[in-house]
Amino acid sequence: MKITNLEALIGFLGQIRNRITAVHIGENPYASRFEKAVEKKKNISIFTVKKKEDIPHIVLGRIREYFNPTGNKNT
Repeated sequence: MKITNLEALIGFLGQIRNRITAVHIGENPYASRFEKAVEKKKNISIFTVKKKEDIPHIVLGRIREYFNPTGNKNT
């Protein structure tokens, strides 16, 4: 997907303090540019997937990490 307003998007996300999980399908120059622009932001995590079916697993995995940062799967 081409992000036509990339600069505005980066500026907007730069003001948000909450955690952000961004997932994109496949490699493309727009996604790479976005990754480079936000790589220093600690609250933004970017993932690349090959199949859209993988997106829920990534998002739920990030939520699980947030609520259980020690990695203990029994809690």
